Amino acid sequence: PIGWTVGVPVMMRDLYRYYGDREVVARHYEACARYLELVKSKCPDLIVPRCIGDHEALEKAPEPLTATAHFYQWARLVADFAAILGKPEEAKKFDALADDIRAAFQKKFVVGGKVGQGRQGEQAFGLYHRLIPEADRPAALEMLRKDIEAHDGALTTGIFGTKYLLDVLSTEGLEEWAGKLAVRREFPSWGYMLDNGATTLWETWKPSDNTYSQNHPMFGSVDEWMMKHVLGIEVPDDAVGCNKVMIRPKPVAGLTWARGSYDTPHGPLRVDWKLDADQMKLTVEVPDGVCARVWLAAEKKWVEARIGKNQW
Repeated sequence: PIGWTVGVPVMMRDLYRYYGDREVVARHYEACARYLELVKSKCPDLIVPRCIGDHEALEKAPEPLTATAHFYQWARLVADFAAILGKPEEAKKFDALADDIRAAFQKKFVVGGKVGQGRQGEQAFGLYHRLIPEADRPAALEMLRKDIEAHDGALTTGIFGTKYLLDVLSTEGLEEWAGKLAVRREFPSWGYMLDNGATTLWETWKPSDNTYSQNHPMFGSVDEWMMKHVLGIEVPDDAVGCNKVMIRPKPVAGLTWARGSYDTPHGPLRVDWKLDADQMKLTVEVPDGVCARVWLAAEKKWVEARIGKNQW
């Protein structure tokens, strides 16, 4: 299924972004390009009809919708790889394919800000992959928020949609909603798993009689969300070997502090923040070789951190 195969180019991108591994991009580029051409040849209308989809979603998005979104993701990633490898004509070709896939997706699935039936997974797929016209993003985000509200603050998404949902909410200024989802104890939630004896993540939101895995990475994307949005360490898409980061902590769900680090190829990057009378005290330690931009919420501006220890 295309949603599973996209893990290959995603891993290639992340190895390049986090570790500067150009060799892995060069080694697997041709295979990725051939796969993309194969999918294109099988789907002349650029709509991929089948996939496992948003696996284990409680309200599942249509398979063609999720599969076509991943087809688009494939095309953008391969275009990026071509650019990295100094193949401008191929980069242009695959970027054009991605544009065509997005146009086909919008024609098939998007009306105004509504993606498919407007359910959480559908909205999250469209927003995360930027498959919705920019002018319609505010409406799409509001539909997403209302659907969460209509489900009494519960998510309904599966393995992909959950990752996209948390990231979209936190990127678009609705991080409190993401925080509420993350700390929820009622079904469906990570807290529900804990309260029902889980010591590792389940494959499904619901308990099973061992039909499904009781130790699965399925919903582990919440860890990524904690690092990127709660602690606030983000390695942007244009980073190479983690040479740049963005630090933007977001206190959510009643949290008053967070502390953590990330071991970059240049050395450990550390972030420590706490709230004091609603004012954030932030400490960032930056290793030599990393350009760190830090968001100062009180001043509403980005600043560049010095190498070494910084305090605000």
